[in-house]
Amino acid sequence: MTTVGVIGGGQLASMTAQAARSLGITVSILPDSSNDPGIQFASYVAQDIEDLVTRSDVITFENEFLDLSLLKTWERKGAKFLPNLNSLTCLLDKYEQRSFLLRHNLPTPEFSLIESYLSISQPVFPVVMKICRQGYDGKGTQFIYDMEQLTSSWQQLGKPPAIVESLIEFEQELAIMIARSVTGDISLFPVVETQQINQVCRCVIAPARISEQTKTTIETIVQEIVQKLNYIGILGVEFFLTKNDEVLVNEMAPRPHNSGHYTIEGCLTSQFDQLLRSILGLPLAPTTMTSPVAIMVNLLGLQITDSEYNDRLIQLKQLPQTYLHWYNKTPRPGRKLGHVTILTDNYNQGLDIATIVEKIWYLK
Repeated sequence: MTTVGVIGGGQLASMTAQAARSLGITVSILPDSSNDPGIQFASYVAQDIEDLVTRSDVITFENEFLDLSLLKTWERKGAKFLPNLNSLTCLLDKYEQRSFLLRHNLPTPEFSLIESYLSISQPVFPVVMKICRQGYDGKGTQFIYDMEQLTSSWQQLGKPPAIVESLIEFEQELAIMIARSVTGDISLFPVVETQQINQVCRCVIAPARISEQTKTTIETIVQEIVQKLNYIGILGVEFFLTKNDEVLVNEMAPRPHNSGHYTIEGCLTSQFDQLLRSILGLPLAPTTMTSPVAIMVNLLGLQITDSEYNDRLIQLKQLPQTYLHWYNKTPRPGRKLGHVTILTDNYNQGLDIATIVEKIWYLK
């Protein structure tokens, strides 16, 4: 039986392992801690990278917190990693991402790199500062309004390599999942809208309410990205749609992505199924939506007791046309603890149910 290894043990590893069962694939994981939720779904829990390599036919990733030099050592010994490590070099660092996009004339916000005091130039404020590595869910991202704030904020973050980019006045934030197989075949999921609160995704709406031209532009860009990178696996790409209908690439994630969780019930094939198919050379499956509209609401950690969490979960389970996913993670304020997917015939109905979900979870 084929075994896929996953570096990481969070909810993405959990959902990958669950998808693997229907394909007759076993999953071994290398979790970050003994409390990771992926442990309960994995066929085997590796003790270290050597253990994972020994037990896996191919290894993939559920996060970007990777030591590429260590992985390349194992690659030279015969380990197979997908996405390939060369493509990850351009994707794990925000500066490298933006530089790749510029080299290939793909649209992205204007930016500059900060590595030292000498490299801090006078930008046109306001700007956004983002650390180059290991930033997620708004962590390591700050809005900056003057030079004094820029230097002090960079110091407070520990003076890491960071990019400073123009503050984009956007109409919508959009995202898409794309899979490319070892055979070179490509599969696109629907373009979706993402709605953020405090720089963390609160809601995903599929399909996005955008023009056909915008949809085509996004699909063309992401296909060019995976082909230029010789990328194999599933890739999440986030976009800004400006007030002038300009599409700009914001960020790329070389793994399953929060904006694609709706695909578990909302598409004939989920992003996790397609990841496994792509890295194993299995035929990529249809991504047609199972209902006209799918909406996903993230359930973030709150400052409440376990019994209050349980009370909210009981209420969510009673809602019609909804699918609750609870990750069994240790609760912490702001942490992604689960999500609810809503399948409906129209946007108004779906958004009404999403409002009820948010009221139950956040406003009670």
